[in-house]
Amino acid sequence: ELEYLTKADLEELRRLARPPQPIRDCLEVVYLTLHHRKVADAVEGLPDVGRLPVDWKRVQAMLVGFETFYPMMDNFDIGPLMECPAVARYIA
Repeated sequence: ELEYLTKADLEELRRLARPPQPIRDCLEVVYLTLHHRKVADAVEGLPDVGRLPVDWKRVQAMLVGFETFYPMMDNFDIGPLMECPAVARYIA
């Protein structure tokens, strides 16, 4: 639940230069989910066992704005993501 997520929490995550892999994996999924239209073509071109490289700096940039990030997460509508089936399958 997002009610427990604070600006300080996001700042702590953003400042990680080399986050532990589980944290990085989770935040990459969040990035791909929120930016599904931007990454749809790249995901569609992946081989079945491929992994889309997500630049950690892009994830950090996503976390920098609590005032925009939190509402994007809180008000997320899955409908547009489902219109990008390749991305939905990839993050599942």
